[in-house]
Amino acid sequence: MLDDLDSVHRIDKNDMYSLMIEFPRDLKRAFEEASRVDIPDEVKVADKTIRYQEPKEVIVCGMGGSSIGGEIVRDYVWDKIKISYRVVRGYHLPASVDSCSLVFVVSYSGNTEETLSCLREAIEREAMVVGITSNGEMERILTKVNAPLFKVKKGYPPRAAVAFLTAPIFTVLEKMNLIKIDSSELEETFNILSKLREKLDVSSPLGENPAKRLALGLYGTLPFVYSYTPYSSIGLRFKTQLNENCKIHAKFEELPELDHNEIMGWYDVTIPNHFLSVVFLRGPEEEDTIRARVEFLYDILVKKKIRVFNVVAEGTTRLASMFSLLYICDMATFYLAILRGIDPLPVQLISELKKFLEIKVAFKARLITQLDKLITS
Repeated sequence: MLDDLDSVHRIDKNDMYSLMIEFPRDLKRAFEEASRVDIPDEVKVADKTIRYQEPKEVIVCGMGGSSIGGEIVRDYVWDKIKISYRVVRGYHLPASVDSCSLVFVVSYSGNTEETLSCLREAIEREAMVVGITSNGEMERILTKVNAPLFKVKKGYPPRAAVAFLTAPIFTVLEKMNLIKIDSSELEETFNILSKLREKLDVSSPLGENPAKRLALGLYGTLPFVYSYTPYSSIGLRFKTQLNENCKIHAKFEELPELDHNEIMGWYDVTIPNHFLSVVFLRGPEEEDTIRARVEFLYDILVKKKIRVFNVVAEGTTRLASMFSLLYICDMATFYLAILRGIDPLPVQLISELKKFLEIKVAFKARLITQLDKLITS
């Protein structure tokens, strides 16, 4: 089926494929566009003055597909940045946030209520706010106060806009002298992704396409995704893409922590083994201690006749290896959705939940009123 282009296009009614396969193009464009946005010295918000200075901490606020960029950057900078870096997936900022905090608010739609709530708190505390959005209330509010805003191209589901939601975070951290990405690392990343595009293309046959082969192996199973720093964010991304694109349950755990608890779940497996699969996401920064743990667990799983897969990053630099893993895994979820006869784009239950919350709680309406008062009073 995966080599039958007519079948693929018939199932992919909303042409999610065209958005996902062009990740290499989008990432290059995202870095180019992000470099053009300047960070001001200060911004006036009603009676408050937000001053953009050397921060004491970095906070990235976002939900779902709008949050994964923050996780990716965190994995990249974990041993490079000298200050605290956290990702917030919820309604409230940590107590530490104040005028010395750099706060990214990321919402592709611009209307995510959790992220708008964090925006309100960030403005109240005079934090250095940076917005990343395509539209909505976030764009309106940040434009009104002339705060730094990275305008993302419209027409994507948030999870397919990952390039545009990630590159601005890297760029701002560089502009504020918190990290440095060598141009050669970016060049290797773009080159590797460009070559991968040919392998992952729908016209590339099953025997030569690593994403199609992985999808076929995972078909009909409950996938467990295991990885380690600096690829943990890609493992989380893979898990959430399996949820949204394929409409299946999936699980992600991180090494070495999983060896202190999760591993015991494989001691006495009660679910028939042919319903289970494990994917190890691996890369060039795999230390000897981690490699030994992977090998030990791999052997156990094989003996128990669990389907096990190694997905190995391409490239020598951290950025290239992270994004090559992301690209392979993303396309695998597209092909798995096709195998299941599922259109990967719609997320009906998420849409229904948002409508339910608007009726049941009406929090967003109150929040927008509060934000308007905050920026005009």
